Amino acid sequence: MKSHVTRQSGRDIPHRKPVVIHVRTKPNAPVDGLKFGGESSLVARVRAAPVDGRANAAIQPVVANALRVRQRQVATIGGTRRTSRRISIEGVHVCDVRTAIVCLQHET
Repeated sequence: MKSHVTRQSGRDIPHRKPVVIHVRTKPNAPVDGLKFGGESSLVARVRAAPVDGRANAAIQPVVANALRVRQRQVATIGGTRRTSRRISIEGVHVCDVRTAIVCLQHET
């Protein structure tokens, strides 16, 4: 079976399935940020109001900055009308995401 690879900067990089995380959202927060909320949950605090999708759009840069990935790698794949959302992160290994989440846990 042939493996799928992408050519990037002169080297082959195998395709990875996106990592999916669950994030609770708190709009109208005083500052933007991603925190460990306890009980294995992440909480994205965004300054944007939940009007016309502004809070949904504000979540992606917050998650990208906290997990140290590019914004284009982050996408909301479910829960746009609820406080709990599923976020997909492309092109990273699950261990890298876990490490970033553990760092968030120790910051709180």
